[in-house]
Amino acid sequence: MQRREFGYVISLLLLVCAGRALANEVTTALSKDAGQHWSVTYTAEKPVTRLAFARSPDDSRTRRWQPFTDAFVVRYFDGQEYIERTDGAAFTSVSLHLTPTYIPLPKDYAPFSPFSDGGMLLHSGRFFACAEACDSATQTWAFTLSVPANESIIVSGKGYQETAGWEDTDSGQTVYVGTANPIADSHFVSIIDQQLPAELSQLIAAKLPELMAKFAAQLGELAFRPTLFASYSDTDDGRYGHQGGVLPGQVFMHWYGKPAIAQLDSQAVYWFFAHEVAHLFQREAAQIEIPADAWVHEGVAEFFAGQMADKGYFGDKLVQAKLRCRQGLQGFNDYAQASQRNSQLHYSCGVVLMNAINADLLATSDKTLFDVWKAFNASVMAGATPSAQSFVATLRPYLSAPMQARIEDFATRGRIDWLME
Repeated sequence: MQRREFGYVISLLLLVCAGRALANEVTTALSKDAGQHWSVTYTAEKPVTRLAFARSPDDSRTRRWQPFTDAFVVRYFDGQEYIERTDGAAFTSVSLHLTPTYIPLPKDYAPFSPFSDGGMLLHSGRFFACAEACDSATQTWAFTLSVPANESIIVSGKGYQETAGWEDTDSGQTVYVGTANPIADSHFVSIIDQQLPAELSQLIAAKLPELMAKFAAQLGELAFRPTLFASYSDTDDGRYGHQGGVLPGQVFMHWYGKPAIAQLDSQAVYWFFAHEVAHLFQREAAQIEIPADAWVHEGVAEFFAGQMADKGYFGDKLVQAKLRCRQGLQGFNDYAQASQRNSQLHYSCGVVLMNAINADLLATSDKTLFDVWKAFNASVMAGATPSAQSFVATLRPYLSAPMQARIEDFATRGRIDWLME
């Protein structure tokens, strides 16, 4: 315990000495002990009456995060989870036991994605907490992490032993804890769960370098080597499935339950990888914050994945996507309302829309959607806000007049019925 406390203090000192201003008044200390128990301690600079979480997609913390003492409780009210004392008094520190198993969250990444060998991938964004309430001005969080001496920590692409300290921003990052040795090649630094089928490992080894080369040819080489995590955990309640995502410099995917790996489809998995890798190559232009505008980066990622996949498979995906889009829009006057209820429309409607745009680009100019995205990213790098509005502005000069009108109508009024004809 003394060694962990010392590491915690040193990590905080390193953050302060680096001259980085902390936008948040709460520090977060994560800990794993030799018995595989995980906990988190929040410490506020000043007394607070509650700690609010930056991300509350549901109320699962109220069941899975248990305060060390009965003096505290995790509550959920009006779409917000928070911690407070049961007597309403102010406090500066609180510790909670965590449930380190995989749980799917709506529109968010799981806090824990276990590996079958006992390793763990955690999503730091799940632990973002603020004094009283979170607002747009709170963009930086200070973390420390302590683990048993025989385990390593990989955070921000660097390896640590026993203790690590860092600052997080935006949506956070995935952090690895365990004993596995990363495999480094010219394209990825990766940790692949040994319980995943050999077919998947072979696909990663054979297809991902090819995928990276294809994207680089279209959108330019990345200035960094991304980290790839592929994990698996068993379940005891019959649940199974998979989830993946991308955060800056990282691609990660998790399978849970034996049926999930027994039913692996190599083409579906390749599409899954291609979509996530596409987000890496979208660069800064993918950082679109308005939820209703997600059709831009998700639709383009789906289209780019289709360009990397077998043509017949992409054709089948388009047919399915158009059907799902049509079904999802029924009963709604505009796309924004429908997608607010069903975020999967950003993928289905998005890829159909991007395919139509690309066809118009090819017929009207010598450009493709890859060319337009490079121009869009250049405009973002020059100061434009990554949004649907700026994406449409980039598209406008290259589209036919009829397509321009349709895209403008969709972007401003959410009308997409023409796409369903």
